[in-house]
Amino acid sequence: MAGLSDVSAVAQVIQLSVAPIFLLSGIVAMLAAMTSRLSGMIDGARFLDASEPGSDRRGVALGRVCRARDALAAREAPKPRDHALNDNSPLGVHGDRDPVLERVPAVRGRLRLKTKSLVALACLGLAACGPVPGGSLSGQVTPVPSDWSTALPDQRAICEVESRPADPHSIQLECFLYEGALYVQSHRWANASWWPTRSWAAIWAEQPNVRVRLDDALYEVIATQVTDAKLRENVLQFRGYDPAPEGIVLFRFEPRS
Repeated sequence: MAGLSDVSAVAQVIQLSVAPIFLLSGIVAMLAAMTSRLSGMIDGARFLDASEPGSDRRGVALGRVCRARDALAAREAPKPRDHALNDNSPLGVHGDRDPVLERVPAVRGRLRLKTKSLVALACLGLAACGPVPGGSLSGQVTPVPSDWSTALPDQRAICEVESRPADPHSIQLECFLYEGALYVQSHRWANASWWPTRSWAAIWAEQPNVRVRLDDALYEVIATQVTDAKLRENVLQFRGYDPAPEGIVLFRFEPRS
């Protein structure tokens, strides 16, 4: 368990580094959709320019473009019988089938898929995931147990902690038990001046009133920083650190008075 905190720190650095990639991926998907539609317009324009003005071929192409635009604007592909054409019609030569209109549902489906992908990426960006912070937590407010082992039978688990009530900031951490008390620890660079963002440990030190969610239970507690050197060393040795790194910040959750 000695390396769990350091792994979490490295994971946070990686997440902060690759976050712009998700934004760029969404922009690329949007540009690809726009480029695809633009290329279709250009091909249609070239087709019209290559035809003779006033010819049936120009009229057929122009009619298909207009009907395709109408179908997309109405967000519903027209039924074949509504646009039944025959060989004598000035707007088509394919009977009751129009290749342009048949492509409309497929094009719309691809655009909807790309839109849903962008929405999914946005949702991922707004949710708390590992060291990436989220917002307010929901759950059933539950009295703080006298012995946390009843709420944490496996002695450790991933919990969610919300701090800073005025501007909720939540994060997922590994909570663990030591002598019946509930603890969390930071990585060893939490308070380093070169750390790219403000650490949750610094937020808790200023505003210790936090809420811990385990499963659906929400516990309103105080995050007390462990400053006793002996206790801190014992807890971190219990976690597998020997010697205990200086930069790790250790918190114990206690009931609010």
